[in-house]
Amino acid sequence: MELETSRLIVRPITMEEATTVAIRITEKISRWTAPIPWPYTSMDARNWVRNTEDAKRLGIFLKPELILIGATSMPTVNGDEAGVWINEKYEGCGFATEAVDAVIAYAFMRNGLDLLESWVHRDNAASRRVHEKLGYSLSAVTEKFWPNKDAMVPVVVYRMTRSAWLLREG
Repeated sequence: MELETSRLIVRPITMEEATTVAIRITEKISRWTAPIPWPYTSMDARNWVRNTEDAKRLGIFLKPELILIGATSMPTVNGDEAGVWINEKYEGCGFATEAVDAVIAYAFMRNGLDLLESWVHRDNAASRRVHEKLGYSLSAVTEKFWPNKDAMVPVVVYRMTRSAWLLREG
């Protein structure tokens, strides 16, 4: 599977790209992303590539050079999340919104899903803005266990239904 937008290619990350993933993941990304430990090593990245299905390790590549700038995941069942991270060097340019917008369209139209959910750290203002721009609705404010923190963290739960997405798309 490969998705293309005006500025990006979204496709599965390969084992050859694992070292680049480790370089792109920073302490800030780990802070906001539940499953990513810090420090994040090349071995962590290789294990992730080896043990994760293609749909759950989609790289976000900036065209035309195909520079890996982040990652997302493809929802495959109702209630799944299209999680995303973007390296700080590329933040603030709309890349997360652009990549996840393409993933959402694929999830609803090609995978036939009816519901997406997303759990965002309450204090991650940038991620919250991305979800709001994409048309997600606030569903709940609660706590969730984050493995990389070994603790409960405050989260905002967002939801998007296929019907709401179709209305937004017009």
